Amino acid sequence: MYLHSIRIKGFRKLEDVTVNLSGTTFLIGPNNAGKSSILKAIELLLSSKDKIEEDNYYKENNDATPVDIIELEGEFRGIDKDVIGNKNWRGFNAKRVLKYKNDKEETDYRIFYKKIYRRGAKSEFYMKELQATPKEKYLRASSYKELIDAGLNIDKLELSSEEINKSIKNLETI
Repeated sequence: MYLHSIRIKGFRKLEDVTVNLSGTTFLIGPNNAGKSSILKAIELLLSSKDKIEEDNYYKENNDATPVDIIELEGEFRGIDKDVIGNKNWRGFNAKRVLKYKNDKEETDYRIFYKKIYRRGAKSEFYMKELQATPKEKYLRASSYKELIDAGLNIDKLELSSEEINKSIKNLETI
């Protein structure tokens, strides 16, 4: 897995910037152009740091009021398909590991990870995921049993069949 791109909003002198990365990426520019800010943003995206210093929030100029939110979003590619649904890789489920066509027109996998810093608050993080749209035949179901009767394959659920059967039995006793 590797960081393919990072979008930086409201961080230091970077109002809204997207940086695409490759195997080797050079950051070249004059002093005070934002090269170090890009590296620091990558560090923050990957760190567990909850809060950051006030001087990291973007200001249009020295007299302006800083923004209230910093957003860092990374696209990670080269996800091994074996981690999808693997209980040891928390968060890497089929809704969050997204398919795309790579340069060779082959199916590959990626995730989007976003970290938000709000002034005076702890950081928040999110992973982009597909919105599930239930099939028409499942919309009227009000229990696991009705879903299974409508043809739902329980092997594809994140719950074990034991947990589902236990839930069905509990529902039947109500």
